[in-house]
Amino acid sequence: LENNPTQVHQNRNHEQKSHEQQQGWESLLEKSNKLSDQDRQNIHEFFENRKTANPIPSADPNGDSVWKVKLNEEKTVDPQTGEVVKETLYLELDYRTFGFKKTRKIKR
Repeated sequence: LENNPTQVHQNRNHEQKSHEQQQGWESLLEKSNKLSDQDRQNIHEFFENRKTANPIPSADPNGDSVWKVKLNEEKTVDPQTGEVVKETLYLELDYRTFGFKKTRKIKR
């Protein structure tokens, strides 16, 4: 039998997701040089409430229940081009569904 590269890749992705779940939400904050103490507390409370609370309808008339916070910002030099590259990490918390998303923005 041949190894199917797609299957191997899917297995690695599954293993990575399982590992991330075991580490818990705290791993989202490993790089967080832009978080204030209050922001860190808000994130902690979101994930603690997420364990026990049911998603709630948004109280905002615009339906905006998502809070986006800047986690980390780093400037590096691209060794191939010599350009300064700014990488910014964000965390979005959805208080309506208790979902979350970590995003990365790169600016050259």
